[in-house]
Amino acid sequence: MDIFLKTLKEKEKELQTELEQNPLFKQLELVRATILGFQNGHSENGVQSKSELDIPSNYSIEDMTWREKVLFALKKLGQAFISDIVEFVKKQGEKESDEWLDKRIGVTISRLKKVEGVVGVKLYGKKGKYFIR
Repeated sequence: MDIFLKTLKEKEKELQTELEQNPLFKQLELVRATILGFQNGHSENGVQSKSELDIPSNYSIEDMTWREKVLFALKKLGQAFISDIVEFVKKQGEKESDEWLDKRIGVTISRLKKVEGVVGVKLYGKKGKYFIR
C-alpha cells in the first residue's frame, strides 16, 4: 500500500507541475482565490487585517496549506526573502527540492501579495523581502 500511495503522490506532483504551466489553470486558481477571499471577509481590494489571517500557532507538514506555511514562516521570520522561507520550511521538515519549494513559495507569496493583499514587499534590486502587512 505504501508503494501505491507513493506512486500516487508522485503522479499528483507531476500533474500539478503540468497544470501550473497552463494559463487557463492559473486563471482558474486566481478566480478561486478571489472567491475564497470574498468568502473570508476581504474587501473588494482583497485587504484583510492581521487578526483575520488565522495563522496556525504550530507548524504541521500534513495539516497546513502552503498559504498557512508561508504566513507562519513570515510571522516567525518577520521579513524574509523567498530563499529564507525555503530554508525555514526545510528546517520544519519539508522534503521537496529547493527548486520545487522556491516555485511553490513564490506562487503562494505572489497570491498573498496580489490577490489577498496581506503581504507586502520591499525590493532589493530584483529580489523582494516579504512581510505581513
